[in-house]
Amino acid sequence: MPLHDVGYREWDGPRVGPWKRWWMITETGVRITLKSAWVRRIIFFCWLPIFYWGIGLFAFEQINLSTRDKVLDFEQQQLAEDVAESKEFQKSWESELEDAKSLARQRVLASTLKDQFRGFPAIEQLADKLASEDSQSLRHTFWTWLLMTYFRYPQSVALIFLLGFITPSLISRDIRSRAMLLYFSRPIGRIEYLVGKFMIPAFFLIFVTMLPALALYCLGVVLSPEISIVLTTWDIPLRIMLATVVVVVPAVSLSLMLSSLTQESRFAAFAWFAIWALGQGAWFAVLISTSIQKEISPTAAAQLPEIRRFSGVSLYNNLGNVQSWIFGFESDSIALTSFLILLGVTVFSLLILYRRISKATHA
Repeated sequence: MPLHDVGYREWDGPRVGPWKRWWMITETGVRITLKSAWVRRIIFFCWLPIFYWGIGLFAFEQINLSTRDKVLDFEQQQLAEDVAESKEFQKSWESELEDAKSLARQRVLASTLKDQFRGFPAIEQLADKLASEDSQSLRHTFWTWLLMTYFRYPQSVALIFLLGFITPSLISRDIRSRAMLLYFSRPIGRIEYLVGKFMIPAFFLIFVTMLPALALYCLGVVLSPEISIVLTTWDIPLRIMLATVVVVVPAVSLSLMLSSLTQESRFAAFAWFAIWALGQGAWFAVLISTSIQKEISPTAAAQLPEIRRFSGVSLYNNLGNVQSWIFGFESDSIALTSFLILLGVTVFSLLILYRRISKATHA
């Protein structure tokens, strides 16, 4: 049976605006990725730590409530008595006594945290901040520390495995099958293609980092005895979003660049895991050698200024340093160095990625 009129025809279906073309690539990629059972399992395990950190949040609220009934120690009681006996400060006796009680609660809380949460990262720094700040900042400081550890440890490790399963085939598969020619035969530019592919792993990272962290924050609001805590912790959701951006942009850019450098996705996956493993291995080598020379523990050696400047060899440490600074637990100098390294990785990766996409379209 002969075929007639098989040339170009007018499209009668729904049209998508130029600002939504990248979304069609992202939507299709997300649907295909979710068909993988391994990806669904990783997402499930990425949400599990929220229950562990939720227990820590609940324990803190219980400790904070119980310390309100603690008896003042001898020095604070003596201070209260001196204030009460002085006629000059008779009118301000109640306020001074409340300040003394607040200070006592903070010291008891800091001591309890050191005992109950021993072994947690930055717990000594957290306890010192709690002992020196006013009572209104106690909950804010602990919440930011809790979310900092959540981002830096379980979620940073989870994103390595999640991107290792999702990203290696995104660009390499299109190069191998020449699917880019099909993409660009339509009104889709290189930037739209890049953004569409970029948002596929970014969607999953946001789903397993920002959303659980915001859920943890909402849990803290529910457990708080007064709703006014929202006014004193309004910046925490913004810190969560900024910490998510710090994770998503350099990690996705690097993984997509590796995917564009080869037609075999297994080579891109190997390079992805190798970068993280070698960087962290180099950091551990420096840490262990220093701890042996100085005869101290690796944990103590990691806090030495002359050692911390070597943390830039590890991409994992760079992400953690910037995130810790966002939550207020890292110095400006170290965070700036790590930020510049991440910025360099991002810019370099995007330039190589754009060049590889352009080269593939002219092949």
